[in-house]
Amino acid sequence: MSQQISLYIDVQNRQLVRSDSTSIPTTLPDVFQGDTLGLYLEFLNATGSNAAPYTDIDYSAAAVTVAIGTIGAQPTAGNFTITDTAATQTTANIAFNATASAVQTAIQAALTTNWASATVTGNAGGPYTITNGANGAETALVGSSVSLTPAGFVSIGTIQTGTGSLPQIQYVEVLQSPIALQDTWTAYPAPTATVTQLQAGSGTQNEIQQITLGNNPYAGAFVVNFGSQTSNPIQWNASPAAVQTALLAMSSIGSGNVSVGGSAGAWVVTFTGSLALASQSLMTTVASGLVGPLALTGSLSLNTAAIEEAIGETASITETFAIKVTPSGGNAFTCLQEQITIYNDLIVGAPSIPTPGVSYYTETEADALFLTFTGDGTGVMFPGLLSIASGKTLTASHTLTLTGTDGSTLNIGTGGTLGAGAFSSGYTLPDATTSALGGVIIGTGLNVTSGTVTADIGGTVQAHSSVLDTLAGTTFDSSVLSAVPNIVNQNSGLVALDSSGNLLYPATSTALADNSGDLNYSTGNTLADSSGFLYYNSGTTLANATGSLYSTVTSGKIMVSGGSGSPITGLTIGTGLTNTGTALAVASTWANAFGTNTYTATISSVVTYTTGMIVTVTFANANTGASTLNINSLGAQPIVFNGSALASGQIQNSSAWSLVFDGTEFQLIN
Repeated sequence: MSQQISLYIDVQNRQLVRSDSTSIPTTLPDVFQGDTLGLYLEFLNATGSNAAPYTDIDYSAAAVTVAIGTIGAQPTAGNFTITDTAATQTTANIAFNATASAVQTAIQAALTTNWASATVTGNAGGPYTITNGANGAETALVGSSVSLTPAGFVSIGTIQTGTGSLPQIQYVEVLQSPIALQDTWTAYPAPTATVTQLQAGSGTQNEIQQITLGNNPYAGAFVVNFGSQTSNPIQWNASPAAVQTALLAMSSIGSGNVSVGGSAGAWVVTFTGSLALASQSLMTTVASGLVGPLALTGSLSLNTAAIEEAIGETASITETFAIKVTPSGGNAFTCLQEQITIYNDLIVGAPSIPTPGVSYYTETEADALFLTFTGDGTGVMFPGLLSIASGKTLTASHTLTLTGTDGSTLNIGTGGTLGAGAFSSGYTLPDATTSALGGVIIGTGLNVTSGTVTADIGGTVQAHSSVLDTLAGTTFDSSVLSAVPNIVNQNSGLVALDSSGNLLYPATSTALADNSGDLNYSTGNTLADSSGFLYYNSGTTLANATGSLYSTVTSGKIMVSGGSGSPITGLTIGTGLTNTGTALAVASTWANAFGTNTYTATISSVVTYTTGMIVTVTFANANTGASTLNINSLGAQPIVFNGSALASGQIQNSSAWSLVFDGTEFQLIN
């Protein structure tokens, strides 16, 4: 079963207290073998104030380990080994209770590259002190358990780092592992305010809803939404009367229309008055203003083989319960050590499992043990940065396979991405005359050699006068591209630069954009220059930098290039314009309207009624009441003045009017 335990840890005084609101000390409860402890950890900083004795410490980004075990206990059987990762050499099995002399013999026999003359002192079973026989720094040794019983581990620390005048000295302990351990936690969730329906409103009963706060807020406020209104902030510990006042102040509820009962944190709202005897929408809340504890939650299993072995047939055992914290960017420290009693369980549950452990390898040690490279560009498994051994070159015949921890693979050689820093100075990629680099993205920090262009470690492409035309499909990043002095791409459809920095048109040597900023047409004629002038293909200015259109207006026509030349093909003609061949003509929007009250007219330029369209009409007859206008049989639309239908005689016979279509009717505007 699971036993829930809330631990409030006074970090400065390294003790447990009853809660975050009192400094009274307390102790750990008794627990039973086979249980799973649901732990709530709240780390407290003492304020010195009796009213508010603590504030929370946020350890959500810290490494926190909880363990149960015997301090300094040693295994009673089994063996261990010691490894020199720098030389990939490991001793034969060493007995758990070996003498210092036996450990020395094992080291000198196996670690012959760096520790052949080492001396070992200490007690049988350890701790041991290993002093190298030669001066100089060495990679720290690594210890491993070989069936240590009870389950154990080998801790190796560095007493003295070797120098030119000092030997490396290591300190070795063979210890029992904790019998229970947990180092994975979840941040305690933020406070919530939820609304639930206790009774649905109807013609015979009132709607009742409850507002409940969750996750232990201890400060701050929340708001309630109902209809289109939001309440004033309601304190986390408000009385029912205070909540009722806040709700009644909302216009969507109103005076006398709710009553509030219950207690702080669990308020019961009954809809009354004008909101009685009817179904009501569920109120909603915004709880972001509530302040809750900064705590961690997790579980600690007491159903481990180590506990079963430790407790044996006895009624109970008393062990040390410890919490160690390593803040982000800080040093590890033990903030609590307390005694805890574990009772033997009469009713045996599920079979016990091994105690979880932690890795004692440093990053350097783990890399040395588990990073392999065959040297020919194949079969690489790596934890992060990829390095190529000295003198090794990836060629077109190699496929580089990177295997991730999740089993996924990435092949580089026939395609893929090589990121910045993946190669050290002096290493090369396949020769560019092969097809191996097709589609590869060259990142900053790579050496790329092809005989004509070389990129150095900084990503700069060195100047060469020759042409690089063999890397079809290859893309350089921005820092490389900006430094390329001369790349002419001979593959159709790709854009390249010439030696002056001009952007070339595909598959030609004609400049599309030159280094003065001018945009050129494919024939070399300037289309737009660096001052913003827009030219027609013969070089005649069409529009200048201020947006003025160079033209001649004659008889309502806008003439392009003096009105001579061929029509502009492919031009979309806007409403009210027609393409007359050599000019853009403004089409007429005037016509006679015939009839009385239901007027009709023909205007060739109007093909549909468009909002904002203005027409001028001469009415043949005066109106005698409300009127409509139908242009080109597109449909009769009302004619209004100042938003109202026309009165009799408002339009006189033979009178000309301007009308604007507003989307639904014609408005007289003069």
